[in-house]
Amino acid sequence: MANISPFTAVSILAIAQEVPDFALPDHTRAIRSLASLTGAEGLLLGFIGEIWKPANVTRILNMQRHAPRFAELGVPVALVVSDRVGALANFMLSSPLPVTFPLLADPDKAVQTDFRMLETTGLLLIDHGHVLRYKWLNSGDTLWPSLNDVLNAAADSIRSRSLL
Repeated sequence: MANISPFTAVSILAIAQEVPDFALPDHTRAIRSLASLTGAEGLLLGFIGEIWKPANVTRILNMQRHAPRFAELGVPVALVVSDRVGALANFMLSSPLPVTFPLLADPDKAVQTDFRMLETTGLLLIDHGHVLRYKWLNSGDTLWPSLNDVLNAAADSIRSRSLL
């Protein structure tokens, strides 16, 4: 398991545990489930708080620069946001860069609670079988772990499964 300082990889949701299914509306009001978001090799699921918090705006724009590389691996990106659909739609309209991955509205924080990510910002790498393979939990307003390290973890996870 990757442990990238100043990030920690400790929470109740354990590595190698199957993650819970969910259904949330995205910024276009389309309902997205875990299955519909998962690519051929998995999903990088991020959790952030309120969308207009400056650190979260930076996180989204930073992820946008890397999302195509994850998609090439067969691991699309989606972010769970603790805001209503309208706030996510407004963000998409005003974003200086087009955001090509779904922002998922979780205003009651039910999915964040199910994933043990309540009041926590972080990234979960979930394989195509919906099993948690890696996680990175942020401390404070830290951006993300190195997304190149996350890409390498995704590639390693795919390689190790192909050897089985």
